[in-house]
Amino acid sequence: MKQQLFACFLALLMLGCKKDTNVLDSSVQPSGDDLNGDFVSLPLLAITEKMDSVASYNSRNKFIGANQDPVVGLTELGLYLNINMSVSDLNLKSMIYKSASLVLRLDNDKHIGDINSIVNYSVYPVDSSLSTSRVYYTSNTRLHNKTRVIGGGTLRYTTLSSNPVLEIPLDSTYFSTLMKDTAALKGNDALIAKYKGFYIQAQVVSGTQGVIHYADLEDGQSGLYLNYRQASKDSVESFRFSFSGPNAVKFNTVHYSSSSAITPLINQLKGDGATASDVLFVKGMGLATVKINIPALDTFLLNKNLGINRAEIAFNINSSYAPSAAYSAPSEMALVAISASGEDTLVYDTGNATDNGRYDGFYDETNQKYVFNIVRHVQAIKSGKTRNRGFRLVMAYPIGAKGNLRDEYIKRIALVGTGATNGPKLNVSYIKLN
Repeated sequence: MKQQLFACFLALLMLGCKKDTNVLDSSVQPSGDDLNGDFVSLPLLAITEKMDSVASYNSRNKFIGANQDPVVGLTELGLYLNINMSVSDLNLKSMIYKSASLVLRLDNDKHIGDINSIVNYSVYPVDSSLSTSRVYYTSNTRLHNKTRVIGGGTLRYTTLSSNPVLEIPLDSTYFSTLMKDTAALKGNDALIAKYKGFYIQAQVVSGTQGVIHYADLEDGQSGLYLNYRQASKDSVESFRFSFSGPNAVKFNTVHYSSSSAITPLINQLKGDGATASDVLFVKGMGLATVKINIPALDTFLLNKNLGINRAEIAFNINSSYAPSAAYSAPSEMALVAISASGEDTLVYDTGNATDNGRYDGFYDETNQKYVFNIVRHVQAIKSGKTRNRGFRLVMAYPIGAKGNLRDEYIKRIALVGTGATNGPKLNVSYIKLN
């Protein structure tokens, strides 16, 4: 009798605790746990594609340099910025000009290419005012005077006060004039009205690999330095114009050419996906992304009596193009959904902290792969909240709104293609509800 009552109790419990069939709790289910239900592996269609340009936001960290990557080709990063000062009535007219230079504080842990390589830098004056309220794109190189070079050289990074910096010498005529321009030095508004900013162009030196540096433009060492001495003294003094402040603007430009890249990448960027079965590529700044379609997902989801526990895609590193000291693996990537208009949108799995913890996207160095659990997004497709329009694998932060940013990453990675046994597939863990 007790056994019969216990069986009835279990039956009532199972019928009474009705759970949202589109939101099953997968937080306690490991990816390899198939005991709680069934498992299916859905094939992907994927190809590397090139993006035209991305927004470069007005943030403190920017890239500068040029790199001839033996795998993905040529990338040249330019930099627009303006100078700012927090003082008023700066009077240097009686001082004797010595020199001027742009100094950019570097983070050598985030470079790509040969860290000791030389690069050609050229500095141009900006002839259009830079605005803090405007969003600039990496394709915009129209704001400077291309016929007037006011600084530059063939340079490699150096150290200043034991810190890595890029120091670019500037033209004596132009900047000695600035130093004695008391009207422009009355205040910051007057300064940026006349000296609107500068553009630093970077080009690879023939026969070198080059390097792209990651610079902190708001560091205390970064700035434009005017070096001078008083007439009665031999010691040299400096005034530093900063790249920070409420009117400061800084953004990157990108010139990319895949003509010297390896053949599989060249072909895929032209739309020929034959080599995508072997290798796929992702390159920062939105330069190369992987477009993914999962047509088998729609057929699978026609069965409405399914509870999706997990929907996971693993992208493995392609050992033929393994990361190195010069081209280290990116610490994270993002898998985003494609909207009806073809734009990137965040997947449902980035909606809250609980889902974020399952979504992942961070580099697993031990197993050399990136794993994404997009269970919430698959559930949203199943329930009709969104449609299965495909995805993109991009170089971006995987969690939250930062997943829409593309200008903070310049690294590249080569991944195993769709035709390999360890190639990417959508692995779905589910239970049958009826």
